[in-house]
Amino acid sequence: MQKIEFRLATHDDIIPVRQMIERRINYLRDRDIHPSWADRDYLNVFPVEYFERVVRDGVLHVGDMGGEIIACATLHHGDFPRWEDDGLEAYYVHNLASDPRFSGLGGVMLDYCERVAVNTGRKALRLDSIKGNDFLENFYRKRGFAFVKKTCDRGFYCTLWEKRVGE
Repeated sequence: MQKIEFRLATHDDIIPVRQMIERRINYLRDRDIHPSWADRDYLNVFPVEYFERVVRDGVLHVGDMGGEIIACATLHHGDFPRWEDDGLEAYYVHNLASDPRFSGLGGVMLDYCERVAVNTGRKALRLDSIKGNDFLENFYRKRGFAFVKKTCDRGFYCTLWEKRVGE
């Protein structure tokens, strides 16, 4: 595999990011991995306008390999109401996706997110998984994330996870 360049996304990355996410959705659907993005109409929940905003806000990060977007994640400063503000400086990871044509990229993207957190003085990465997605819950545990609690946000039942970093 070629070297992956991680960087903040630009406006030109929006369509390639969505195409990569669509490949991931199809991968999940084809393998009957449920519950997943394939079940939640992800591309309508997160329309192009959402990605335009996260690019403008400087929170969408991408993995670029030879000019092709192969991974992405957003790093937010908060995630209320899922996470209450407890004063801990954390990044809240959303929109984590990787191209299914390349194995292991989800973990590589999370490693990058952790480096960004450490380099900017954050103390934790926080994220969630949809209720009942055992595959993703096991993935997060193996990556060092600890269970925090189960919650519901506007009908989205999820499990919250946290990994302390930079300590």
